[in-house]
Amino acid sequence: MAHILPDTPPQTIPAEVLRVFNACKSLPDDFFVWHHLAPWQLNTPDFLVLDKAGRVLLVKVSPAVASQAWPAAQLLLIQDDHIPLGQPEAKILGEFIASLQLPVGQPVESLVIFPNISRKQVLASRSERGQGEPQWAGKELLQTETVQEWLDFFPPIRMEALWVEKVRQRFTPEVVVPAEMTVRMPVERRIEAGLTDYLLDYNQEVAVKSDLDLPDDSQNLTNDFRLNIINGVAGSGKTLILLYRLRLLYHLYPKKRFLVLTHNRPLSRDMESRFSRLEGELPENIEWHTFNAWCYHHWPVQPQWVDPLPLNERQKMIEATWQKRLKEGVA
Repeated sequence: MAHILPDTPPQTIPAEVLRVFNACKSLPDDFFVWHHLAPWQLNTPDFLVLDKAGRVLLVKVSPAVASQAWPAAQLLLIQDDHIPLGQPEAKILGEFIASLQLPVGQPVESLVIFPNISRKQVLASRSERGQGEPQWAGKELLQTETVQEWLDFFPPIRMEALWVEKVRQRFTPEVVVPAEMTVRMPVERRIEAGLTDYLLDYNQEVAVKSDLDLPDDSQNLTNDFRLNIINGVAGSGKTLILLYRLRLLYHLYPKKRFLVLTHNRPLSRDMESRFSRLEGELPENIEWHTFNAWCYHHWPVQPQWVDPLPLNERQKMIEATWQKRLKEGVA
């Protein structure tokens, strides 16, 4: 099974895209597949596929149905307002590839898949493939068990890792880390390629994109409370994972409310500031608090708040415990 991100498709995914998602997921485990998620980036390919050789294929899914697949000869008799099969998808793929500004020798291929139309009808609807235009595939590709049929759509040679990163930065902006938010030293080759920012690593991206489907507001969370735990040493990127996951969820579910709790105020302010730099604003439906402040805010008005143990009493108790239990063990 291929490595695919996210590993579970969003609930709002169109039926045709879902069928291609499942077909990509069934590819061998030496394939890496990214499904486009960023809601703020419209008109992009649906999938980025990387094979074990490092070859790159961009895929766009067409919602067209069989009745829209006119034979090429008949298209000449149709009025000019008819949109030819595959034209919207070809435009999106072409503009995306042009925006990459890849140098000569860094090939990328593109493919339009028609899940609702047979290969025979698809090919009959196209007189010829023009220079730079995407390849076409019918619904049979989604049913094949032979990986070679997929491999035939890839370019003949691999793309250098540096340029694959550039493709990924354009395709998955939701995991791009601005240079000012990292401590990595700039590399001359990356700068020459126009790469000043970085990407979350694969494990971080998996954590960001796992379990993205949020329950309906009416669902009782006391019976289905989902908990994700991220463990890691200092500087391993735990805060980045939280911020990037929050950003993605905020865009996928703009009408929901989000709460971020920490155990100290400086960390809360730092995270709030970093999110503002990522997003350009601080949305009103995201709250930032320390855990104690949040608890205090929700403490009942009656009975009135009473400190169960005053500070001086706590200090006396700690000192007494230290004198009795710990003093002899301290050098």
